[in-house]
Amino acid sequence: MKFKTNDGLDLYFDIGGKGIPCIFLHGGPGYWSKSFHHYSKVLLEKKLNMIYLDQRGCGRSGHSLRKDYSLNKLVNDIEELRVFWE
Repeated sequence: MKFKTNDGLDLYFDIGGKGIPCIFLHGGPGYWSKSFHHYSKVLLEKKLNMIYLDQRGCGRSGHSLRKDYSLNKLVNDIEELRVFWE
């Protein structure tokens, strides 16, 4: 699934499981959530509502034309995802 951020970037995310929400933030740069989702969903999704986000510029998400990959931008992206999903 994708959602569009307030600066027009498409970010990819996937959701699975039930329970307390838990967002997975991959390392990087350049990594993505697919392998973690594949190998961990059997264990984690039994008790958690996992949200797997491909951060901007990584995996299936778009790249920032402004090249803004700051921590503040990541926090904003997570908040926008939270609001989008509710």
